[in-house]
Amino acid sequence: MAIAFFLFESFKIDMNNDAIPVTWYPETFRRRFIDAAGKIVYSGRKITLKMTALFLKLFNLSELWIKSVSLNPV
Repeated sequence: MAIAFFLFESFKIDMNNDAIPVTWYPETFRRRFIDAAGKIVYSGRKITLKMTALFLKLFNLSELWIKSVSLNPV
């Protein structure tokens, strides 16, 4: 449990944007971000996760994705 909490706190600090405030508790993060509804679609040898446009806009997933895959987050 301590490792999971450390990873969660590190994630919040590394991402540091308006979508995921540093003041969130783990329960708030899980309820708002992880428990989001999506649909997994298999098509043309690809697996795609479809989310609603509101979820993508609310959490600014494009920015989160860029920060998570970059070696030097801004």
